[in-house]
Amino acid sequence: MKVVLLENVKNLGQAGEVVEVADGYARNFLFPRELAAVATGSHARTAEAQKARATRASEEELATMQRLAELTDQKTIRLERPLGPQEKLHGAVTAKEVVAAIENALHISLPADVVRLPLPIHEPGQHTVTLEFPHGLEAEVTVVVGGKLQDAPRSRKEKTDGGKA
Repeated sequence: MKVVLLENVKNLGQAGEVVEVADGYARNFLFPRELAAVATGSHARTAEAQKARATRASEEELATMQRLAELTDQKTIRLERPLGPQEKLHGAVTAKEVVAAIENALHISLPADVVRLPLPIHEPGQHTVTLEFPHGLEAEVTVVVGGKLQDAPRSRKEKTDGGKA
């Protein structure tokens, strides 16, 4: 029996596809769970239209991701952070902060999970960060983390000469 899949079905197909299945499988499994409908003329046309929309959306997403990968590849992003006494960063630079810095510097919007940072950045200096976009696209960004030394904390009781000269 020919059916139109209404949902993605593992080992069978994606939503919108017209597939041939055994009559019993369709009646006992697919139809009760509303995973498929009989591939009549109207269902088949609706499925084809849905498939065409999905294809266009996928192509548009690919084009967008390619554009973002090209815009970000080989760019240098600078982050300023306060440094502690041993010239270590106060706090670490996280993937979320890298995404925000890239978005601010390049005036673009990135998917939140594109930055591949195995560990947060704890040291000032130059770091290469990989961006992995959907569809297998990658870009590399150089993140330069710098900062200024913070003044040492002052003690509560500072020695003064009491105004004597």
